[in-house]
Amino acid sequence: MIGSRSLCVSSWRGRLPAVLLASALLTLPAVLLTQPAQGQTSQNTGQTPVTQGPIAVPLNDPFIRGDANVDLGVDIADALRVLNFLFPQPPDVVTLPCEDAADANNDESINVADAVYILSYLFSGGAEPPAPFPACGDDLDIIGPVAPALTCASYPACFNDTDPELVGHVLRRVAFGPTRALRDHVTSVGVAAYIDEQLSDAVDDLSNTRLNNLLGDLNYTSNLSDLQESNIARALFSNQQLRQQMTDFWENHFNTYYWSVRGYFRGLPGPVYTSSESSALTVSLEEIENSTLRSLGFSDFRDLVIASATGVPMLIYLDSHLNIAAEPNENYARELLELHTMGVDNGYTQDDIEELSRCLTGWTLCKKAPGTETDPHAPCLPADDATGIWAFHFDPATHDYDAKTLFEGTGYQLDIPARPALSPDGILDGFEVIDWLTQDSSQTAEFISTKLIKKFVSDTPPPSLVAACIATWLTTDGDIQAVLDVILHSDEFLFDHRWNLIETPYEYCVANARAFDEGSLPPGDDEALGIRIRSAMSLTNNRLFEWGTPDGYPSFGLDQLGTSKVLERIDYNMRIFDGFSSDPQFDLVAHLNAAGVLVFDAASIVSFFLDSLYPNNYTAEDEQLALDFINTNELGNPAFLNWLAPDFPDRVHAFGVFVSSFPQSMKQ
Repeated sequence: MIGSRSLCVSSWRGRLPAVLLASALLTLPAVLLTQPAQGQTSQNTGQTPVTQGPIAVPLNDPFIRGDANVDLGVDIADALRVLNFLFPQPPDVVTLPCEDAADANNDESINVADAVYILSYLFSGGAEPPAPFPACGDDLDIIGPVAPALTCASYPACFNDTDPELVGHVLRRVAFGPTRALRDHVTSVGVAAYIDEQLSDAVDDLSNTRLNNLLGDLNYTSNLSDLQESNIARALFSNQQLRQQMTDFWENHFNTYYWSVRGYFRGLPGPVYTSSESSALTVSLEEIENSTLRSLGFSDFRDLVIASATGVPMLIYLDSHLNIAAEPNENYARELLELHTMGVDNGYTQDDIEELSRCLTGWTLCKKAPGTETDPHAPCLPADDATGIWAFHFDPATHDYDAKTLFEGTGYQLDIPARPALSPDGILDGFEVIDWLTQDSSQTAEFISTKLIKKFVSDTPPPSLVAACIATWLTTDGDIQAVLDVILHSDEFLFDHRWNLIETPYEYCVANARAFDEGSLPPGDDEALGIRIRSAMSLTNNRLFEWGTPDGYPSFGLDQLGTSKVLERIDYNMRIFDGFSSDPQFDLVAHLNAAGVLVFDAASIVSFFLDSLYPNNYTAEDEQLALDFINTNELGNPAFLNWLAPDFPDRVHAFGVFVSSFPQSMKQ
């Protein structure tokens, strides 16, 4: 039983076999896998294990008792709001955004007595509403095995944008998880200012010595592993966290497959390239695409689609180079509609795919003379020309110059006129369709907005937020920065959906490392950490640039889980927090000292770890399990943690593995 931590290990150096640790964690309440804990427990400050029983915890967003209409005051309008809710006049529909606020007498039900209570307080000298009142505060009801009946789903009027739980929530999504320094920064400026800072690129990495030194050690323009690690390095250490989040998002959205691109160059007759040369060339082209997506991450969606469509990796991967008038190839046209813009079966037919493929005939690639590589009409050089640069090319000889009609018979029918045969104007067919798809299509606005909301808010996007994003998209011609601004400042993102998304392996590995980085990773281990994260991602089938199908690696929550994948995550924690062979090992004792934690107090260590990883998302039972674990030795016997004992570092590191592998560690 994990409560007494009767776990034995065959070799003690603070190291738990993954299977034993997984078995231990499976004894945690199953509810943690399906829903967030409500509130954070008060902290135990002594060595004696805390006792179970009813505890006082904040249950909801802060609110004011009696403020039924959520306007930061209690007056007659609130009594009327309760009565209108109880006795609505059709067709009016009256809602209560915060049920607990409307529960003026705090009896866990909403009825006429609440309206009477408010009126009595206002006009008859009656008692004031129970706490929280008259200022914003948490509902500190005493709870037992049954949670109170009422909730406070939304009370934005009491928004405190330096609240630790909110700061942690924002940094798990806008960033790749909080660091101690970043948590302090956001607490200082507030989450709204931090979001604006990230959206506007108010910070950069020009003086980011740690990141720049690491990138300087990586040969990421010719080596695939180094290219993967360069993205991991930016996720770990970049100040531009949201930009790197969006780079990952667009890289997956416009997915290309390294091995297909490499195969194209390896197969050029001659052969033009050796195996190693084709590998290095492919990496350089994938890096150019990756850098382009990073620079355009907040731009107009049109720019992103054009960059992808004319990028050499996409021209090869989806066979644009095979799309000619005499024999149209539909691969890219199909994915442009299905995956990149409108979304599957969302307002187009097979006929539209065929017409779009005709518009894109002649879009190919070849080598261009240096200085002409951005001109699609510049002449081509032979494939074996050593000075040439591979680039997008429009070939008039293979383009279909006849008129085309897309979405025929719909309210958004798009007519593409015939062009003069063999003229360079044939390239305009494809650009006109892309213009419509990215700026005017409500289907594209819906599809991309929904996908962005799924990334940042919920796997089940709130319809009202989708509608707001679509409206913004259509009035800004697909301005991604404007759409992100709507999402990241919305109540749905800030208040309503926390701890409800499953982290990808990429997010999980980076977030756990960032949580305990400062003061704990020995100099020179940054590259080793990137290698370890890349290895863990590989073992969970999440290799950057190596997803074989155009849909990109899975981003839906439950697709990220499974027994073997969860065990690989735990194994990763063991390696970075407990150390194996050449793996980097975080010095968690040094991290505790740097943070000013009282290392002689086990409960302080427990609180620090839990607050760093799961602010406001752990229960009294979690805290008790953690305290039991750290106060038990390698033989499974109770033994208070002694900061002066030789086994102190090993026990702290074993505890780091244990607590960082709680079920809620999979969530954000």
